[in-house]
Amino acid sequence: MDFSPQQLLGLQAPEIKALPAYQKMLEPYGLGTLLLDEHGKIHEASPQIACNLGYDQETLKNKRIFEIDPHMSVLRWKKLWKELSQQEMLTLETEHMTTEEMLLPVKLQAVMVREGGQSFCLASVENLMDSSRYKDLLRLATKVSKVGAWEWDLVKDALLISEEIYPILELKAEDKKLSGKAGAKRFLKEILHAKEYEVLKNLLRKASRDGQPFEKELQLHLPSGAHKRIVLKVVPVQSELQTIRIYGTLQDISSLAARNEDLHLTQFTLDHAREMIFWEKADGSFSYANNAATEKLGFSRDELLELTVRDIVHDYSDEERNEAWETLREQGEAELETTLRAKDGSLIPIYCSMNFIHYKGQEINCIFARDWRKKKQSEEELNNALKKVRELSEKLREENTLLKEEININYNFNNIISQSKNYKRVLQQVEQVASTDATVLIIGETGTGKELLARAIHKLSKRDEQPLIKVNCAGLPKELIESELFGHEKGAFTGAYQQKKGRFELAHGGTIFLDEIGEMPFSLQSKLLRVLQEGEFERVGGTKTIKADTRVIAATNRDLEKMVMDGEFREDLFYRLNVFPIYNIPLRERREDIPILVRHFAEKYSEASGKTIEAIPSGGMGRLMEYDFPGNIRELENIIERAVILSPGKTLNLEDSLPKKRDNGKADDGFFRSFEEMQRDHIIEALERTNWRVTGPKGAARLLRMNGRTLASKMRRLDIRREDFVN
Repeated sequence: MDFSPQQLLGLQAPEIKALPAYQKMLEPYGLGTLLLDEHGKIHEASPQIACNLGYDQETLKNKRIFEIDPHMSVLRWKKLWKELSQQEMLTLETEHMTTEEMLLPVKLQAVMVREGGQSFCLASVENLMDSSRYKDLLRLATKVSKVGAWEWDLVKDALLISEEIYPILELKAEDKKLSGKAGAKRFLKEILHAKEYEVLKNLLRKASRDGQPFEKELQLHLPSGAHKRIVLKVVPVQSELQTIRIYGTLQDISSLAARNEDLHLTQFTLDHAREMIFWEKADGSFSYANNAATEKLGFSRDELLELTVRDIVHDYSDEERNEAWETLREQGEAELETTLRAKDGSLIPIYCSMNFIHYKGQEINCIFARDWRKKKQSEEELNNALKKVRELSEKLREENTLLKEEININYNFNNIISQSKNYKRVLQQVEQVASTDATVLIIGETGTGKELLARAIHKLSKRDEQPLIKVNCAGLPKELIESELFGHEKGAFTGAYQQKKGRFELAHGGTIFLDEIGEMPFSLQSKLLRVLQEGEFERVGGTKTIKADTRVIAATNRDLEKMVMDGEFREDLFYRLNVFPIYNIPLRERREDIPILVRHFAEKYSEASGKTIEAIPSGGMGRLMEYDFPGNIRELENIIERAVILSPGKTLNLEDSLPKKRDNGKADDGFFRSFEEMQRDHIIEALERTNWRVTGPKGAARLLRMNGRTLASKMRRLDIRREDFVN
């Protein structure tokens, strides 16, 4: 075999068959060997390299350089091969990956060797992770001063500690408390305050991740009960991709602190003052912050010292800070109120006093800040108390008015007696529409008091000083209703001996109430529509157009929508009347009003008849509460009037005045329909009025003031089907 006489580390390159002996020559220097071909295949590897990477030799010899060097690509290997063929020796620092995917920094020195027509790369490999060359450095550092040193190998996860650390921690060299990383971690937890331990752990994690050195002063609480202050200095060492090792020193500064007892007392006083204390430098950063500052703001001391005054003062611009600094420099001291922003974003109001001093060539602002949250809270409570007093005073001044309004709404709303929550909504609608001039359509069963609602609307309107004119469209002959509404001229028809003003003309400036509007003749509906649209009309037999500023309130117990569909009522007139519909609920939907109505009617008719009614039997009242009252309040009033007449003494005689038969003609046995039966009948009635239309503007859901889906669900639950009622 012919080999070129290349030199490797000053030694003659061997023949390939002499590689084992050559490897033994390099082992004392901590070097291994690799033999690779042009394609990067490993033909030979020393046991030391295989061991470092976690392989056995045979397995490693079947791999390629790309599998153990993550930085080596095929293109780069070709480039290195070309460079190696053109020079005697090539030096390269890179990293090899272990079987556990840890990176080992290595240094390669390679030469080209040839056998026949084939070339090989012979490389010596130096493991840069070998810590032997740093141990002397550790020993030297600990001998120069009473400083303990330690090394943490992140790749091997091994901890090396110098002898000087043991006396600092009051331990013996044979003590097992610092054996390994786990033991050191447990011991640190024992001698450090929990908060300081977390800070140290985070700093070490950051150093290993980012390679940033740091210095930290710690307070140790040793097992003997002694307290020591130490300074910890940490310097990470990084490879190309990651931190591989961390070096550190530990220095005991307790003796120095003892010699400066006064300084420590001062420091203790500052640290434990109840007020927040800061030393602000000219650039806005802090050189000191006491415990109160860290606790109230939620930062660690190290975090706080990395911030500036602009970071913790709420809404504090650079311009404001610079102006404040110049003012403080001129005046020497200042006081102000401001707000600090804590780590969690909460705001802390403070009152602070500031003193400007020069110390060791630096400008320092010594700040004493007092937390004013309790003071602000007390001020706020006082302001709230004063506000409450003002509100109560105002409430007392308005008490009579409010009481009157409450009585008006709940008990005697313009002669309307009610305490029902359901009926209160009707009265609220009355209040809402009364102050406007909108046309109102009151819909309700016979006897529900539609006229009372009309009078209430008029009374609450701005027209209350003008007349309310009532027209019963069902009580007038069809041939006379036009004359009653619009008036007539003399000689307009037989019997018209003189001119007569109509109800619309008489109601000018006021309100006209068209009761039973559903009974209005179809022929007159167009003329009424004109009054509603244009506010004008002509008298019967006249040609002069008369303007009428009249508000219209109509009422009906008929289904006008059905009448429109049946062609009995004009659709355009319906929409003009239906601007603001109010559904006057029947008495069975406001049963809680029955007792107070009974008492009201009993007092009314007993006074009229000269009697005194003092008691109302509970049995009779119970039957009234269960009765459906198809005639509503009018029927109840008639029952009570009859009962007063039939009462010989001071007890209301309801038994003889109560209905003996129900609507279906069956004898009244004291039991009435269940609530579910009442619901079913009420829904069926609404569906029949709307021609079995469930939803939409003309549907039963709108009439019942229910959601369409809710109504459909109730129909399924109550077994209400259209085919059972419609042919």
